[in-house]
Amino acid sequence: MKLFFTSLSLLFICSLKIFAQNISNEGTEFWVCFASHIPAGNINNPQLASLSVFITSKYNTSGVVTCGTNYSVRFNVTANTVTEVKVDRNASYLPTMGTYINQGIRVLIDAGQPKAVVYAHVFAGARSAATLVLPVEALGQKYYTIAYSQQYNTGGSKSQFEVVCVEPNTKLNITLRLNGVVQPTPLTVTLANVGDVYQYQNDQDISGTLIEVDASTSSCKRFATFSGSSALAILAPGCFPSGSNTNTALNPSYDPLFQQLYPLESWGQKFPLIPFSERNTGAIFRILASVNNTTVSIAGSNVSLNAGEFYETKPLTDVGLITADQPVMVAEYALTEYCADSRNYGRTKIPSDPDMVILNPLEYSIKDVTMYSSTKLAITEQFINVMIPTTGVKSFKINGTDFSARFSQVPGNNLYSYAQINLTLIGGTNFNLTADVGFNAMAYGFGDFESYAYSAGTNLAASTFVNAVRPGTNEAIPNACTDEKFDFKLVLPYMATKLVWTLEAGDPTFTQVGRNLVAKPIPINGKLLFEYRLPVSKIYTTTGKKKITIVATQPASAGGCPSGDVTLNFDFIIYDPPPLTEFNPNEKGCINTSVAYTLKNPSADILNYFWDFGDGTPQSTEKNPNHVFTTTGIKQVSLYVKNDVACVSNVFSLPIEIFAQPVASFSIENVSCVQQNIQFTDNSAQNGNRVTSYLWDFGDSTTSDIKNPIHIYQKPGNYVITMKISTEAGCESIISKSKTIYGSPVIDFADPAACFSDQVKFVAITTSLDVNTYQWDFGDGTPISAASSSPEVLHQYASPNIYTVKLIAVSFNGCKTVFPKQITISGSQPKADFNVINIKKLCSNQPVQFQDLSKVNPGKITKLEWIYNYTGSLTDSVTTIINPKPNAIYQFKYPASKDDLTYKVRLRAYSGAICFKDYPLDIKIKGSPDVRFDPIPSTCLNINPFKIKEATELSGIKGSGVFTGKGVSPDGYFNPIDTGLGTSEITYTFTATNGCTDTKKQNITVFPVPIISIGAADAVILLGGQTILKASAKGEGLSYQWQPSSGLSNDKILNPIASPKETTTYNLTVTSSDGCIETAQVNVIVAGLPEIPNTFTPNNDGVNDTWNIKYLETYVNAKITIFNRFGNPVFNSTGYDVPWDGKTKGKEVPVGVYYYIIDPKNGDKPFTGSVTVIR
Repeated sequence: MKLFFTSLSLLFICSLKIFAQNISNEGTEFWVCFASHIPAGNINNPQLASLSVFITSKYNTSGVVTCGTNYSVRFNVTANTVTEVKVDRNASYLPTMGTYINQGIRVLIDAGQPKAVVYAHVFAGARSAATLVLPVEALGQKYYTIAYSQQYNTGGSKSQFEVVCVEPNTKLNITLRLNGVVQPTPLTVTLANVGDVYQYQNDQDISGTLIEVDASTSSCKRFATFSGSSALAILAPGCFPSGSNTNTALNPSYDPLFQQLYPLESWGQKFPLIPFSERNTGAIFRILASVNNTTVSIAGSNVSLNAGEFYETKPLTDVGLITADQPVMVAEYALTEYCADSRNYGRTKIPSDPDMVILNPLEYSIKDVTMYSSTKLAITEQFINVMIPTTGVKSFKINGTDFSARFSQVPGNNLYSYAQINLTLIGGTNFNLTADVGFNAMAYGFGDFESYAYSAGTNLAASTFVNAVRPGTNEAIPNACTDEKFDFKLVLPYMATKLVWTLEAGDPTFTQVGRNLVAKPIPINGKLLFEYRLPVSKIYTTTGKKKITIVATQPASAGGCPSGDVTLNFDFIIYDPPPLTEFNPNEKGCINTSVAYTLKNPSADILNYFWDFGDGTPQSTEKNPNHVFTTTGIKQVSLYVKNDVACVSNVFSLPIEIFAQPVASFSIENVSCVQQNIQFTDNSAQNGNRVTSYLWDFGDSTTSDIKNPIHIYQKPGNYVITMKISTEAGCESIISKSKTIYGSPVIDFADPAACFSDQVKFVAITTSLDVNTYQWDFGDGTPISAASSSPEVLHQYASPNIYTVKLIAVSFNGCKTVFPKQITISGSQPKADFNVINIKKLCSNQPVQFQDLSKVNPGKITKLEWIYNYTGSLTDSVTTIINPKPNAIYQFKYPASKDDLTYKVRLRAYSGAICFKDYPLDIKIKGSPDVRFDPIPSTCLNINPFKIKEATELSGIKGSGVFTGKGVSPDGYFNPIDTGLGTSEITYTFTATNGCTDTKKQNITVFPVPIISIGAADAVILLGGQTILKASAKGEGLSYQWQPSSGLSNDKILNPIASPKETTTYNLTVTSSDGCIETAQVNVIVAGLPEIPNTFTPNNDGVNDTWNIKYLETYVNAKITIFNRFGNPVFNSTGYDVPWDGKTKGKEVPVGVYYYIIDPKNGDKPFTGSVTVIR
């Protein structure tokens, strides 16, 4: 915002402007310049830099960039995005020292549009420098410059500063300080026009140079100042790039330095010390004082400085704080790439390049800033350094995403925390940084021999400003809202004698003078300012820009500006408040229980929420809060909201009635056994809040929703029973109780298998150890037995019948089990009987089957005793069957024998313990053959039929044997061809003359025979020639043998080379891995010496077109050379697989006589002669 004032004196009228209020790097007017730089590249083809301004805003805005009279570019900015405007180099560049008329670059936001943030970036091949650009209201009247030593300058580079005129006829006094020495002769520069630029350059470091307005002619005029270097290198001690072994580094990389300077009012006393991320050498810092006897604390050292002096650190790697007892300026420096990281000594690329950034003091932090992070040209890594009070870490966000986990506490000072965040990993170039408390941020980037760094954004000091204030809260806000009451306060750097306020055009003025004019002294950054409060409030009814005019009467010479009346014009924007924000109703709630509130119609521009729950608790600022009411009754819940321009909505209210909680309670019936009904009874206290639902959980995965349920537990155990009750108001109460459920005895008893003559014995069977007593109900009308701890009891039945007997067992915990079972009491006269199946055909090698036919009436047979070879001896083997099934078949295998034998069989059948009968029977078993069948050896498919000799009968019993199966004759001849490949089953059956048989089986496997393929034609070679025996074979695991072996390269491979001296027949035997054999043969005929034609006709008629020498190819290594009559070779060949076609190099040779040499390469003499080509 702009504040305008005029001053009247007795001698002249001076129009002065004051840009004042709470100032940040957001604004509506900015000035920057295109400072000199040394371009990279060849001197005849330099890579000239460009300058772009980057404009961003939290809101949609628009404006214009101008430079001189011929350059003007309009721009539009979409909220939270960046717009780049590339400024014309010819109109703006400052090549050398001097004054440049109207070459300042102006960024002007359109009237009534939201403020913006501006950055400037100088970039080209291997050149990069950037700065945050300050709005006009942040400018001042006095600056100290800061740069760096030029001892490693190159190409005529200079230390330099630039001044941009923003008010006409600005006269400047400049006290030069070169390499730390104050120069005796001051400079005076007058800039006549807004937009004029003065650039100063020197071979020496200009840090500490003082630039200020001339008090007599330009008091209170502001100007913009930039400083740095056209190019330099910044080295660390001991850094020797390019392999230097001297104390002077060879060919270090260099870059320009370019930063806008802050006026003294914006200097501070506490700064973050955070080196550049991921560069292990660290960063250099310079601290420059504005006041004599300033004490600076940094990295454990205290340094005393006078005004204009600076202290330079060695490269620092540790994070910390820089503090001073007077306002200072701090700059941080990035190093030449080779020096920035020890890994670069080996030419590992950890990007860097010289750069300088002026740090913002922690006193002037900011809560919300949209910043631009450049990726121009070779910039490949983007970072920000952030320092914030530790209490605010959890609220820090980038583009709305929580980044609090990236912070660590500053070593030695846990009040502050810091983070070094790699923006490259996030992506993009524009970032919105926010937190609940003020923070300090610096943006920087690196590429291969590239760098830039600048402040991400800041609040700046101002000595004159006006703020609107919300009554009751003392909250200062940058704008106001319709239909809301505001107070106003004014801060001045002097004590006024009179103030006249006009809050809106057409409003009456309000004058403060004498007793009505009360000044409140307020120290800000070591400077004493004075605050004045307007004692009346103002309510605006319309939106738009409002102009507040304050006429302040100054005391003589106050603030270094002329005395008299100063008119301050304050542009104040009025916005509509946000619409009423409603929330969803909660008509009822419960004491000490969380109640959730959610918005009905949330608006995107709402920044803060203010909830009052009507119960005296503090406000909540959550969007959708949960609240716990601790008292009953009707509460009035209210909500108002604040939007992003600090306007508040009307209050929306809804009532809620808070009820007391019910108290759940229940009782359990005193029953503790499984499989029994247990009554659960509700005893809850409703406390005036009617219970509407019940939920029981019995602890065994079953539930109930009735008030007084009955439940049966199926298993013993310790159960937790939970009852939850809910009231009509939604209030709940839960109670749990535990109960132990005991198991009932697990019991059984066996059927005593008795007849009515027996005294029956019953025995209880139990797996429980906690049975206390047993009782028996015998089911015959007799009394139940007395309770006893013994599991056994005796009883006599009067008659045979089927009875239901009940066993009753009671545990020590009182749990009872009644177990019923039917038993049969049988008659005392059983009948034993059985039948031998197929009794006429019993053979000793087959089991004999006996069918039981025993019975008793009434009742059942309870036991059988079989003696299959009864001799009357006590040692006879007895087979006992308990509770046999009627008519069941039993079998017994007698010893095998070739002779017929007779055996006595006896069966005893029981109907009770003492009730039984016997039945004896003699049986005759015939003798049987005994066959042995040994394994049959495997065979091959090409084997002739053969007799199987592995089967025989061993006992000598009379009879005959027969073979059956695939490929075998009855008399045992096996033919592999009939069977085919694979495994077959052969069966041998011997039948005795008495009809008894014995059968055995074996498998026989037939393997395939190798398949040999060999050419039908004989092979023909010349004497001394050779040929490959071209046989092929198929099969598994084949081996080869050639006979005879003479004249063969290898007689055990499939395709040997044959070179016999005379015609020979070779026989091949191929054997598979299964031992199967196949044979074949081939003749190799030795034809004698080659027959060489002396003429041929290569005329493409298909007859005699090539010089074909029969069998010459059998001289596989022969060397054939043909010459023309001049002795020049026209044909060469090793081997003669392709005969000569009368051509050389693809062209036909002339008709005539040619001479040849054929060297067989086998030890024989070469063949020579001539051949005539005829066409």
